[in-house]
Amino acid sequence: MKLSLSLLLFIFCGHIQAQYADNSEIEKIIESGNVSTEQEIDYTELQNKETYNKKFNINKISVLDFHSSTLLSFGHLEQIIEHQKLYGPIKSKYELQTIEGLDSNSIELLLETFDINDFSLHTLISQKHQKQFRLKHNYRLEKSLGFTLSDSNRFMGNRSKIAFLYQSESINLDYGIHIEKDAGETAKMLFQSAYIMIKPKNKIQNILLGDQQINFAQGLCIGTGIASGKSTLVMQVMKNNIGCKPYKSFNETGFLRGASMKAILSPKFETVLFTGIRQLDSKPKSDSNVISFGSILNTGYYRNEEEQKSRHQLYQYLNGCHTVFKTQNLEIGTTIIYHQIKTNPFKTDKSLNVTSEFDKETRLKFGLDWKFHLKNNLVFGEVSRTPNLGTSMLAGLLSAIGKKTDLSILYRYYTFTEGLNLSNGFGSSSSNSNEKGFYMGFCTLLPSKITLSFYNDLCQFDQAKFRVDAKSYQSEQMIELAYKTKQAFSIYARIKQTEQEQNANSEERIHSIEKHHKTVIRLHSEIKFEKIKIRNRVEFIKYGIENQSARLGNLIYQDLQFSLGKKTNLTFRYSSFSSDDYNSRTFAYENDVPGTFNIPAYIGKGTRSYILIKHQIQKDLQIWIRFARSSFAGVESNGTGLNYIDKPHASDLTFQLQWKL
Repeated sequence: MKLSLSLLLFIFCGHIQAQYADNSEIEKIIESGNVSTEQEIDYTELQNKETYNKKFNINKISVLDFHSSTLLSFGHLEQIIEHQKLYGPIKSKYELQTIEGLDSNSIELLLETFDINDFSLHTLISQKHQKQFRLKHNYRLEKSLGFTLSDSNRFMGNRSKIAFLYQSESINLDYGIHIEKDAGETAKMLFQSAYIMIKPKNKIQNILLGDQQINFAQGLCIGTGIASGKSTLVMQVMKNNIGCKPYKSFNETGFLRGASMKAILSPKFETVLFTGIRQLDSKPKSDSNVISFGSILNTGYYRNEEEQKSRHQLYQYLNGCHTVFKTQNLEIGTTIIYHQIKTNPFKTDKSLNVTSEFDKETRLKFGLDWKFHLKNNLVFGEVSRTPNLGTSMLAGLLSAIGKKTDLSILYRYYTFTEGLNLSNGFGSSSSNSNEKGFYMGFCTLLPSKITLSFYNDLCQFDQAKFRVDAKSYQSEQMIELAYKTKQAFSIYARIKQTEQEQNANSEERIHSIEKHHKTVIRLHSEIKFEKIKIRNRVEFIKYGIENQSARLGNLIYQDLQFSLGKKTNLTFRYSSFSSDDYNSRTFAYENDVPGTFNIPAYIGKGTRSYILIKHQIQKDLQIWIRFARSSFAGVESNGTGLNYIDKPHASDLTFQLQWKL
């Protein structure tokens, strides 16, 4: 349930876009990333902003923390830093207008997170509690195969998917609870998550109890949740040192259940301590009086007897700390982690002999990370060492070349690691193992408000990996031209090409290696009026395998977003798609109710449409209704496995009630 994606804080401006503020940031992340999965994933953990959004003084924040905000381009942030060096602290928002390259939209975006002074109206307002309540119900109208079987594969619950969320955040205390039942699951299989974060006003900055997400430095020592990777946001290759933060996602894997504490040891030293467990799914295999466990499963589904047998069979115990030395232009951190995997003590029959391929997974990990800012350059990196297994490292550079061009360079070397990997650093694969590569990207502002973005990534895998039984190579290039006016119109054209090696589809015991080529061409435009927004996209895919004819795919869609009075907003999409096979499938992000994310795979031939309605019942109370339907041409069924439907269409209906205070 992990993807490789890049992080960016992106806020849409205008009347229509405000209605989807909850998801607009993540839409930009997904649309810019390498989406390659049809699994249902909650991308909430990718959001940089919390519900309680504390502002920082732009004149007192360190240079490295300023760059970590990722609000503007690297070059624009460098121009603000240079302005402060020449003229001293910024005295008002009007002074920002004198900095070359900062337009009104950029300044508005900057002031979303930063204040000019220590005290503002926002500071006064944010001292109050902010609460959020959300209740969602989703229902698939067509019955899939799993609901009709009579054996152990039959889904034991009904077709309703229900989710409940409550969050409360303030200056001194945050807490929340999340409950979800997937379609086909019973009430006994509920996903339940909770956290409470205490924020004292002393050297203990926060104490977090319950479920949490952990990311230190560049993610080589430890990084839970969704990983970062290549995207059109070519300057977003550096990860931020998030530390431990509350887990607010409905993904049922990728989080730590335990306790953590962040302490300020001195003005230049701070540390984070954590301890807890991760509950892992693994399918048991019985042989007389011996039970063994194999690979880790990340689906998060427990709909039938077979799936329930895998639930939380293993525990991963994690303990560690991260200490960092910080100055205005320098950060140096160290990480120590101890982790061990054992069988679940509450599910293991003591009379049986239980084994696991992770029995020897008692490991220490050590890490060293750094960030250094010099003039218009930011150097960053991390080294991770696991005794008896080897050393992995990542090093990168962000640089402003002149006033209009930004450059990013990153080298990575990940040693081959067996077993469960804790990392989620920058890379081409889902695990930071058996990979070395070099990435270079740049972004430049051309005349006539045109932006050119480009990256080239070359990597090598020295050991065998999934679907490749020998040493292999991969290359990926992307180029994008984008044009955007201040308010009304934007358009971009993008070409991305990937070449990789995989096993040939043959019956031979020793597979030969063949090259796979994939080219994606996209043209996307948006135009905004006072009460309406129109989006259009055309995308073509060509997928070729060595000595075989190419397979083709395409997607065309049109979006309409408009207001029906002051309280009701509507979004409608109609799309047409075609793909010759699985490899030539396309993807597209869809607007959905807040906290829900749809990126369906378009396979075969057909059409897909949806309508999303938001109605403001009261000032803080909203109701959302969404209906989506996929129709497939030339077939009598759709879906595979237990999700097989004996009809050429699939329809989903969603209701959500949201209350914010």
